[in-house]
Amino acid sequence: MLFTLRRAGNQAGPTTRARARRGLARKAGALLGAAIGVAAVIVSGGTAQASTVAESTAARSVLSLLNSERAAHYLPALGWSPALVTSAHAHNLRMASSNLLSHQLAGEASLGDRVSAAGVPWHFAAENIGWTTNLAISGATGMQTAMYNEAPPNDGHRLNILSGSVHYVGIDILIGPDGKQWLTADFADAGGSTCSDPLCATSAYIASSRAGQAVYINGLIKLSGPTTGLMVRPSGRAVYLQRYLNGGWQTMLLRTTDAYGRLAVGFIQTRVFQYRLVVPATTNTTPAASASTFR
Repeated sequence: MLFTLRRAGNQAGPTTRARARRGLARKAGALLGAAIGVAAVIVSGGTAQASTVAESTAARSVLSLLNSERAAHYLPALGWSPALVTSAHAHNLRMASSNLLSHQLAGEASLGDRVSAAGVPWHFAAENIGWTTNLAISGATGMQTAMYNEAPPNDGHRLNILSGSVHYVGIDILIGPDGKQWLTADFADAGGSTCSDPLCATSAYIASSRAGQAVYINGLIKLSGPTTGLMVRPSGRAVYLQRYLNGGWQTMLLRTTDAYGRLAVGFIQTRVFQYRLVVPATTNTTPAASASTFR
């Protein structure tokens, strides 16, 4: 357990608390948390309701800034996850209602349980939280900049921002009834297993290898939402392995994807065949077929 606290008194500027927990018994990975509070000019606030256009715009501005910070360190951009936004928004509502900056308020589930409840099959999750009385977009981006500019040993937020273990983020901005702008950014190595768009495009990828008579097929399925721009790897998605025989494609077997949209099969086959993966449509996703491979 790591816990550090630094206070800046009543002066304007960051007050930072960093917290880390590792080795969760029910997950093979780590759970990191960090918090920041930024004092600024007090402006009258709104109410803690569902995200407004202004709040959503501020969240997207923070995402853009965060990914530019990662790019400066040659790190890939994080994908936007509506599932993680759900977790972050629920936490913001609790903090604003209690007027308390904390990763877990009374009666609230832990970060890992919140992210799981949102439908994210995570193995690594992290969270940055903060508030400011500057209710403009500059207040939200200012919190993000303050977190990024941290220096060791009090750099828990910066470590989360520049983590190579996370691939998705959900950022929620909430203007609370207390005249504060609250920020929660939930990070994870998975973005969720569902696409929230009315119709999501499915993509299927295949790779194969052979060792003697053994054939190995690996697949990856992705969903992309044209409205949200989200790319997710769906878990539990049905995928058919087919081979080309006697002038047509014939289904060999059915598999479902794991938590990261992957599948792997192996079998004995003395002859060389052409293989492909086929993903049937669902109520809000298109069908897909991968390229073919010979083994």
